[in-house]
Amino acid sequence: MWDKFSNHIKIKYGTKLSGTIPLIIIEFLNKGEKIMTVNSERVLNFLKEHFGEEFSKQEIADALGISLSAVIGSINPLEKNGYSHITREETVVLEEGTETRKPKTKVVKYHTLTEAGLAYDPVAEAARKAEEKAAEKERKAAEKAAKKAAKEASIDSF
Repeated sequence: MWDKFSNHIKIKYGTKLSGTIPLIIIEFLNKGEKIMTVNSERVLNFLKEHFGEEFSKQEIADALGISLSAVIGSINPLEKNGYSHITREETVVLEEGTETRKPKTKVVKYHTLTEAGLAYDPVAEAARKAEEKAAEKERKAAEKAAKKAAKEASIDSF
């Protein structure tokens, strides 16, 4: 079900696969481009509230009461865009090894928000992108109208 939220964005209501937690995805009205999920916004706000502290993805998931996969899906785009970074990695032994088997380990990565991440406002960014797209669309329409008028003027002169 789609509801209009403003001139530029809309909200899609759905559910996770478990069917228990509602999911709201804010998308651009015309293109369906994702801005940020509710869980992503919660992760970002959590890291802003704890700026300068480092957390593993599991610690963030536990603190917010959301799934690890939701945190992974939120942290990865933040890292890609320079809003978060890995501060350190730690190898944790899950199961000791034996004479015939290697120990089971996993690497735990700790994340923190960057200065850019602290200043990041996803709603303002979405509004800026929407304004840029509207201005580009308006510019293209004006160019098309000018070409059409020039073409008609050249036809009339014959």
